[in-house]
Amino acid sequence: MTPPTHTYQTRISVDEKISNALTACASLLSKVQRCLFAEICAGKKSVDLKSSYLKRFGITARHFNACRVAVEGKIASFQELRSLRIHELRDKIKRIAKKKKTFQRQKKVRRLEHKLEQLETDKKEGRVRLCFGSKKLFHAQFHLEQSGYSTHEEWKKAWRDGRDNEFFLLGSKDETGGNQSCTAFIQENNKLTLRLRLPDALHVEYSKYVILKDVFFRYGHEKIIESLKNCELRKSLKEAIDPSYKWHGQAISFRLKQDEKGWRVFASTTLQEPQWQTQNHYGAIGVDINVDHLALVETDRNGNPLSRETVPVDLYGKSKKQAQAVIGEACKAVVKIA
Repeated sequence: MTPPTHTYQTRISVDEKISNALTACASLLSKVQRCLFAEICAGKKSVDLKSSYLKRFGITARHFNACRVAVEGKIASFQELRSLRIHELRDKIKRIAKKKKTFQRQKKVRRLEHKLEQLETDKKEGRVRLCFGSKKLFHAQFHLEQSGYSTHEEWKKAWRDGRDNEFFLLGSKDETGGNQSCTAFIQENNKLTLRLRLPDALHVEYSKYVILKDVFFRYGHEKIIESLKNCELRKSLKEAIDPSYKWHGQAISFRLKQDEKGWRVFASTTLQEPQWQTQNHYGAIGVDINVDHLALVETDRNGNPLSRETVPVDLYGKSKKQAQAVIGEACKAVVKIA
Protein backbone atom coordinates (compact mmCIF):
# COMPACT_ATOMS: atom_id res chain seq x y z
CA MET A 1 0.00 0.00 0.00
CA THR A 2 1.40 3.40 -1.01
CA PRO A 3 1.92 5.74 1.97
CA PRO A 4 -0.28 8.87 1.90
CA THR A 5 1.04 12.16 0.55
CA HIS A 6 0.08 15.28 2.51
CA THR A 7 0.31 18.90 1.40
CA TYR A 8 0.92 21.83 3.76
CA GLN A 9 0.90 25.53 2.97
CA THR A 10 2.16 28.79 4.38
CA ARG A 11 2.39 32.42 3.34
CA ILE A 12 5.81 34.02 2.85
CA SER A 13 6.95 37.62 2.96
CA VAL A 14 9.28 38.64 0.12
CA ASP A 15 10.68 41.92 -1.18
CA GLU A 16 9.96 43.29 -4.64
CA LYS A 17 13.12 41.85 -6.21
CA ILE A 18 12.40 38.31 -5.04
CA SER A 19 8.72 38.64 -6.00
CA ASN A 20 9.73 39.71 -9.51
CA ALA A 21 12.07 36.71 -9.79
CA LEU A 22 9.30 34.34 -8.70
CA THR A 23 6.88 35.94 -11.16
CA ALA A 24 9.40 35.59 -13.99
CA CYS A 25 9.93 31.93 -13.07
CA ALA A 26 6.18 31.32 -12.99
CA SER A 27 5.73 33.02 -16.36
CA LEU A 28 8.49 30.99 -18.02
CA LEU A 29 7.45 27.60 -16.62
CA SER A 30 3.81 28.35 -17.43
CA LYS A 31 4.81 28.91 -21.05
CA VAL A 32 6.72 25.62 -21.01
CA GLN A 33 3.61 23.83 -19.75
CA ARG A 34 1.35 25.35 -22.42
CA CYS A 35 3.76 24.48 -25.24
CA LEU A 36 4.29 20.99 -23.86
CA PHE A 37 0.53 20.43 -23.60
CA ALA A 38 0.00 21.55 -27.22
CA GLU A 39 2.72 19.22 -28.53
CA ILE A 40 1.51 16.24 -26.48
CA CYS A 41 -2.01 16.80 -27.85
CA ALA A 42 -0.48 16.89 -31.34
CA GLY A 43 0.77 13.35 -30.77
CA LYS A 44 4.35 13.97 -29.69
CA LYS A 45 5.93 12.23 -26.68
CA SER A 46 7.30 14.33 -23.84
CA VAL A 47 10.45 12.18 -23.63
CA ASP A 48 11.32 13.16 -27.21
CA LEU A 49 10.87 16.86 -26.45
CA LYS A 50 13.07 17.09 -23.37
CA SER A 51 16.44 17.95 -24.95
CA SER A 52 15.00 20.60 -27.27
CA TYR A 53 13.00 22.21 -24.44
CA LEU A 54 16.08 22.55 -22.21
CA LYS A 55 17.80 24.59 -24.94
CA ARG A 56 14.72 26.39 -26.24
CA PHE A 57 13.53 27.71 -22.86
CA GLY A 58 16.78 27.70 -20.88
CA ILE A 59 15.54 25.39 -18.14
CA THR A 60 17.05 22.46 -16.23
CA ALA A 61 16.05 18.81 -16.63
CA ARG A 62 14.29 18.96 -13.25
CA HIS A 63 12.27 22.01 -14.35
CA PHE A 64 11.20 20.12 -17.46
CA ASN A 65 10.23 17.03 -15.43
CA ALA A 66 8.14 19.19 -13.09
CA CYS A 67 6.31 20.76 -16.06
CA ARG A 68 5.79 17.33 -17.62
CA VAL A 69 4.33 15.89 -14.40
CA ALA A 70 2.06 18.95 -14.00
CA VAL A 71 0.77 18.72 -17.59
CA GLU A 72 0.26 14.95 -17.44
CA GLY A 73 -1.59 15.41 -14.15
CA LYS A 74 -3.92 18.01 -15.69
CA ILE A 75 -4.61 15.78 -18.67
CA ALA A 76 -5.34 12.76 -16.46
CA SER A 77 -7.61 14.87 -14.24
CA PHE A 78 -9.49 16.22 -17.27
CA GLN A 79 -10.01 12.71 -18.69
CA GLU A 80 -11.28 11.41 -15.35
CA LEU A 81 -13.70 14.32 -14.93
CA ARG A 82 -14.90 13.89 -18.52
CA SER A 83 -15.72 10.21 -17.91
CA LEU A 84 -17.62 11.22 -14.78
CA ARG A 85 -19.48 13.92 -16.71
CA ILE A 86 -20.47 11.41 -19.43
CA HIS A 87 -21.81 9.04 -16.78
CA GLU A 88 -23.79 11.87 -15.11
CA LEU A 89 -25.28 13.05 -18.42
CA ARG A 90 -26.44 9.54 -19.34
CA ASP A 91 -28.17 9.16 -15.97
CA LYS A 92 -29.75 12.61 -16.24
CA ILE A 93 -31.12 11.89 -19.73
CA LYS A 94 -32.60 8.57 -18.52
CA ARG A 95 -34.29 10.25 -15.54
CA ILE A 96 -35.87 12.98 -17.68
CA ALA A 97 -36.99 10.41 -20.29
CA LYS A 98 -38.99 8.57 -17.61
CA LYS A 99 -41.04 11.69 -16.85
CA LYS A 100 -44.04 12.94 -18.77
CA LYS A 101 -42.96 14.43 -22.07
CA THR A 102 -43.28 18.18 -22.47
CA PHE A 103 -41.80 20.59 -24.99
CA GLN A 104 -39.38 22.00 -22.40
CA ARG A 105 -38.21 18.55 -21.29
CA GLN A 106 -37.69 17.41 -24.89
CA LYS A 107 -35.69 20.57 -25.55
CA LYS A 108 -33.58 19.92 -22.45
CA VAL A 109 -32.98 16.30 -23.47
CA ARG A 110 -31.80 17.37 -26.93
CA ARG A 111 -29.40 19.87 -25.35
CA LEU A 112 -28.02 17.23 -22.97
CA GLU A 113 -27.72 14.67 -25.77
CA HIS A 114 -25.72 17.19 -27.81
CA LYS A 115 -23.32 17.74 -24.89
CA LEU A 116 -23.04 13.98 -24.37
CA GLU A 117 -22.28 13.40 -28.05
CA GLN A 118 -19.51 16.04 -27.97
CA LEU A 119 -17.91 14.51 -24.87
CA GLU A 120 -18.10 10.97 -26.22
CA THR A 121 -16.59 12.06 -29.55
CA ASP A 122 -13.73 13.87 -27.75
CA LYS A 123 -13.09 10.79 -25.61
CA LYS A 124 -13.09 8.47 -28.62
CA GLU A 125 -10.67 10.71 -30.54
CA GLY A 126 -8.47 11.34 -27.49
CA ARG A 127 -9.05 15.10 -27.62
CA VAL A 128 -8.28 17.06 -24.45
CA ARG A 129 -9.63 20.59 -23.99
CA LEU A 130 -7.74 22.57 -21.35
CA CYS A 131 -7.79 26.31 -20.81
CA PHE A 132 -4.76 27.64 -18.93
CA GLY A 133 -6.05 30.56 -16.91
CA SER A 134 -9.67 29.31 -16.64
CA LYS A 135 -12.50 29.45 -19.17
CA LYS A 136 -14.37 32.02 -17.09
CA LEU A 137 -11.52 34.52 -17.29
CA PHE A 138 -10.99 33.81 -21.00
CA HIS A 139 -14.65 34.50 -21.87
CA ALA A 140 -14.59 37.69 -19.78
CA GLN A 141 -12.91 39.50 -22.71
CA PHE A 142 -16.18 39.31 -24.65
CA HIS A 143 -18.14 41.01 -21.86
CA LEU A 144 -15.67 43.51 -20.40
CA GLU A 145 -18.10 45.77 -18.49
CA GLN A 146 -20.10 42.91 -16.98
CA SER A 147 -16.84 41.26 -15.94
CA GLY A 148 -15.48 44.41 -14.28
CA TYR A 149 -12.89 45.46 -16.88
CA SER A 150 -12.77 48.92 -18.43
CA THR A 151 -10.43 48.05 -21.33
CA HIS A 152 -9.19 45.01 -23.20
CA GLU A 153 -5.65 45.76 -21.98
CA GLU A 154 -6.86 45.55 -18.38
CA TRP A 155 -8.44 42.17 -19.08
CA LYS A 156 -5.29 40.98 -20.87
CA LYS A 157 -3.15 41.76 -17.82
CA ALA A 158 -5.56 39.84 -15.58
CA TRP A 159 -5.52 36.96 -18.09
CA ARG A 160 -1.73 36.77 -18.08
CA ASP A 161 -1.63 37.03 -14.29
CA GLY A 162 -4.15 34.19 -14.07
CA ARG A 163 -2.02 31.93 -16.26
CA ASP A 164 1.37 32.86 -14.85
CA ASN A 165 0.74 32.99 -11.09
CA GLU A 166 2.21 29.67 -9.97
CA PHE A 167 4.87 27.06 -10.65
CA PHE A 168 5.64 23.52 -9.52
CA LEU A 169 9.01 22.08 -8.47
CA LEU A 170 9.17 18.29 -8.44
CA GLY A 171 10.98 16.50 -5.61
CA SER A 172 12.91 13.22 -5.49
CA LYS A 173 14.07 11.18 -2.49
CA ASP A 174 17.61 10.82 -3.83
CA GLU A 175 18.20 14.60 -4.01
CA THR A 176 19.53 16.89 -1.28
CA GLY A 177 16.63 17.91 0.93
CA GLY A 178 14.32 15.84 -1.24
CA ASN A 179 14.30 18.45 -4.00
CA GLN A 180 17.04 19.73 -6.30
CA SER A 181 15.05 22.73 -7.60
CA CYS A 182 13.84 23.89 -4.17
CA THR A 183 16.09 22.65 -1.40
CA ALA A 184 15.04 23.18 2.21
CA PHE A 185 17.53 23.62 5.06
CA ILE A 186 16.69 23.56 8.77
CA GLN A 187 17.64 26.76 10.61
CA GLU A 188 18.77 26.90 14.24
CA ASN A 189 15.30 28.18 15.24
CA ASN A 190 13.76 25.12 13.49
CA LYS A 191 12.34 27.26 10.69
CA LEU A 192 13.31 26.59 7.09
CA THR A 193 15.43 28.28 4.46
CA LEU A 194 14.36 27.47 0.90
CA ARG A 195 16.92 27.71 -1.89
CA LEU A 196 15.14 27.96 -5.25
CA ARG A 197 17.12 27.12 -8.37
CA LEU A 198 15.94 29.50 -11.10
CA PRO A 199 15.90 28.43 -14.78
CA ASP A 200 19.13 29.21 -16.66
CA ALA A 201 17.28 31.74 -18.81
CA LEU A 202 16.74 33.98 -15.74
CA HIS A 203 20.29 33.92 -14.31
CA VAL A 204 21.49 37.12 -15.99
CA GLU A 205 18.64 39.19 -14.59
CA TYR A 206 17.95 37.46 -11.27
CA SER A 207 21.00 35.26 -10.42
CA LYS A 208 21.05 31.48 -10.08
CA TYR A 209 19.23 31.11 -6.76
CA VAL A 210 16.43 32.78 -4.81
CA ILE A 211 16.73 32.41 -1.03
CA LEU A 212 13.61 32.38 1.15
CA LYS A 213 14.35 32.52 4.89
CA ASP A 214 12.32 31.86 8.05
CA VAL A 215 9.69 29.74 6.30
CA PHE A 216 7.35 28.14 8.82
CA PHE A 217 4.33 25.93 8.22
CA ARG A 218 1.74 26.37 10.94
CA TYR A 219 0.40 22.88 10.21
CA GLY A 220 2.67 20.02 9.18
CA HIS A 221 5.99 21.75 9.87
CA GLU A 222 7.21 18.82 11.98
CA LYS A 223 6.33 16.40 9.16
CA ILE A 224 8.48 18.36 6.70
CA ILE A 225 11.33 18.44 9.23
CA GLU A 226 10.95 14.68 9.61
CA SER A 227 11.22 14.21 5.83
CA LEU A 228 14.33 16.43 5.67
CA LYS A 229 16.03 14.45 8.44
CA ASN A 230 15.21 11.25 6.56
CA CYS A 231 16.98 12.71 3.51
CA GLU A 232 20.02 13.52 5.67
CA LEU A 233 20.03 9.95 6.98
CA ARG A 234 19.95 8.59 3.42
CA LYS A 235 22.93 10.78 2.50
CA SER A 236 25.03 9.74 5.53
CA LEU A 237 24.26 6.02 5.00
CA LYS A 238 25.17 6.28 1.33
CA GLU A 239 28.48 7.98 2.15
CA ALA A 240 29.17 5.16 4.63
CA ILE A 241 28.48 2.64 1.82
CA ASP A 242 25.60 1.19 3.83
CA PRO A 243 23.16 -0.54 1.41
CA SER A 244 20.22 0.29 3.70
CA TYR A 245 20.39 3.90 2.43
CA LYS A 246 17.96 3.00 -0.38
CA TRP A 247 15.18 2.55 2.18
CA HIS A 248 15.50 6.16 3.29
CA GLY A 249 14.93 9.58 1.78
CA GLN A 250 11.69 11.51 1.28
CA ALA A 251 10.73 13.51 -1.81
CA ILE A 252 9.38 16.99 -1.03
CA SER A 253 7.65 18.76 -3.91
CA PHE A 254 6.96 22.49 -3.75
CA ARG A 255 4.44 24.71 -5.48
CA LEU A 256 4.60 28.50 -5.22
CA LYS A 257 1.44 30.49 -5.96
CA GLN A 258 0.79 34.23 -6.08
CA ASP A 259 -2.54 35.78 -5.12
CA GLU A 260 -3.77 39.28 -4.27
CA LYS A 261 -2.01 39.13 -0.88
CA GLY A 262 1.37 37.86 -2.09
CA TRP A 263 3.06 34.47 -2.35
CA ARG A 264 2.19 31.15 -0.75
CA VAL A 265 4.32 28.00 -0.56
CA PHE A 266 2.81 24.51 -0.74
CA ALA A 267 4.96 21.55 0.34
CA SER A 268 3.94 17.96 -0.43
CA THR A 269 5.66 14.96 1.10
CA THR A 270 4.89 11.28 1.60
CA LEU A 271 4.51 10.38 5.24
CA GLN A 272 6.59 7.41 6.33
CA GLU A 273 4.65 4.27 7.10
CA PRO A 274 4.88 3.61 10.86
CA GLN A 275 6.14 0.18 11.87
CA TRP A 276 3.48 -2.21 13.10
CA GLN A 277 3.89 -3.22 16.71
CA THR A 278 2.04 -6.07 18.39
CA GLN A 279 1.76 -5.93 22.19
CA ASN A 280 0.26 -9.14 23.45
CA HIS A 281 -0.27 -7.90 27.00
CA TYR A 282 -2.95 -5.50 25.73
CA GLY A 283 -6.47 -6.49 24.79
CA ALA A 284 -8.39 -5.36 21.70
CA ILE A 285 -11.46 -3.44 20.58
CA GLY A 286 -13.71 -5.01 17.97
CA VAL A 287 -16.09 -2.88 15.87
CA ASP A 288 -19.20 -4.32 14.21
CA ILE A 289 -20.97 -2.24 11.55
CA ASN A 290 -24.78 -2.42 11.72
CA VAL A 291 -27.61 -0.70 9.86
CA ASP A 292 -28.03 2.19 12.28
CA HIS A 293 -25.14 1.90 14.75
CA LEU A 294 -21.61 0.69 15.45
CA ALA A 295 -21.21 -1.93 18.17
CA LEU A 296 -17.93 -1.94 20.10
CA VAL A 297 -16.65 -4.68 22.40
CA GLU A 298 -13.44 -4.40 24.39
CA THR A 299 -11.69 -7.62 25.40
CA ASP A 300 -8.68 -8.41 27.55
CA ARG A 301 -5.60 -10.18 26.17
CA ASN A 302 -7.33 -13.55 26.63
CA GLY A 303 -10.39 -12.50 24.61
CA ASN A 304 -12.72 -12.04 27.61
CA PRO A 305 -15.28 -9.20 27.14
CA LEU A 306 -14.64 -6.19 29.38
CA SER A 307 -17.12 -3.60 28.13
CA ARG A 308 -19.60 -2.82 25.36
CA GLU A 309 -20.41 0.47 23.63
CA THR A 310 -22.93 1.53 20.98
CA VAL A 311 -22.33 4.48 18.64
CA PRO A 312 -25.43 5.60 16.69
CA VAL A 313 -25.07 6.02 12.89
CA ASP A 314 -28.50 7.03 11.60
CA LEU A 315 -28.20 7.69 7.85
CA TYR A 316 -31.91 7.44 6.98
CA GLY A 317 -33.06 10.42 4.91
CA LYS A 318 -29.61 12.05 4.98
CA SER A 319 -27.94 13.67 1.99
CA LYS A 320 -24.49 12.50 0.88
CA LYS A 321 -22.72 15.31 2.79
CA GLN A 322 -24.89 14.81 5.88
CA ALA A 323 -24.15 11.07 5.80
CA GLN A 324 -20.41 11.74 5.54
CA ALA A 325 -20.64 14.07 8.54
CA VAL A 326 -22.52 11.46 10.61
CA ILE A 327 -20.00 8.73 9.69
CA GLY A 328 -17.12 11.10 10.51
CA GLU A 329 -18.53 11.84 13.96
CA ALA A 330 -19.04 8.10 14.58
CA CYS A 331 -15.43 7.36 13.63
CA LYS A 332 -14.29 10.19 15.91
CA ALA A 333 -16.26 8.64 18.79
CA VAL A 334 -14.71 5.20 18.14
CA VAL A 335 -11.19 6.63 18.12
CA LYS A 336 -11.90 8.50 21.37
CA ILE A 337 -13.09 5.31 23.05
CA ALA A 338 -10.01 3.43 21.78
